Amino acid sequence: MYYETTLKIMSDQNDTSWIARIYGNLAGVYFMSQDYAKSIETLNKSIELGISIGNYTIVGGALSNLAQLYMSLNDENAAFEAYDRGAFLLDSVGDKRGVCITFQEKGDALVQHNKLVEARNMYKKVLLTSE
Repeated sequence: MYYETTLKIMSDQNDTSWIARIYGNLAGVYFMSQDYAKSIETLNKSIELGISIGNYTIVGGALSNLAQLYMSLNDENAAFEAYDRGAFLLDSVGDKRGVCITFQEKGDALVQHNKLVEARNMYKKVLLTSE
């Protein structure tokens, strides 16, 4: 697999930022293969590495992906917590686009759980953030 090869190359070069990104992408492959445990494990590696280098854009993106995974597993509480943590971190580094995507995904998840008032409020946050 290409990600594993790239992971080896970046590990040899000690490029922690790229390693964290690759883990995030590799987690997507595991998710599509329905290997959810491996996907969670790999996203957590991405989060840990992102935190260790202070790259909260990587961490926020990985948390949003983790939230989507938890939604697939019907773990609503873990999903909403991950969305909130991801949005907070993305906002802390000024990543408005990332915050909007996270809010929109959380809004969609709220709709899926028939929490329509909360979803509407989340979509309003998307509009306010995008201004």
